[in-house]
Amino acid sequence: AGVFVMERTLALSDVAYSGTTGNMALEVEEVTGETITWASDRTFELTDLKSLQGSKFIRGGHDERPAELGFKVNVPVTVVVAMSSRHLELVPAGFTATGETIANSIEDSRMPLYAKDFPAGLVDLQFGTNGFAAGIFVMERSL
Repeated sequence: AGVFVMERTLALSDVAYSGTTGNMALEVEEVTGETITWASDRTFELTDLKSLQGSKFIRGGHDERPAELGFKVNVPVTVVVAMSSRHLELVPAGFTATGETIANSIEDSRMPLYAKDFPAGLVDLQFGTNGFAAGIFVMERSL
């Protein structure tokens, strides 16, 4: 008897946010290097992304600041949130510090990373009524 394992590649769908007056579309981009553009309407960059290579980055407008972000995934994932050091009180519930940080080009500080595992299906992130200033990375969970 043999065991067959089917590999599936991470796919994000139905990416949407709520709790904002903005209407800028969200973009999903694979992290292939150590730098990525943070916002779709600015040239700010997130850097030092070596540990996040291969993940999917969800990009919105700089001033959107949604209270909630949701999306669907087809495989179990780890969501990594890079929080602005000015908004650490908005880390979503259940996320834990990884001890890692990344840099950004608009603040003279590092952004701490927080992570949480999710099963395949709907992922719903709550950032509170003030919205968030964060980078959202989604990667296939290592089992």
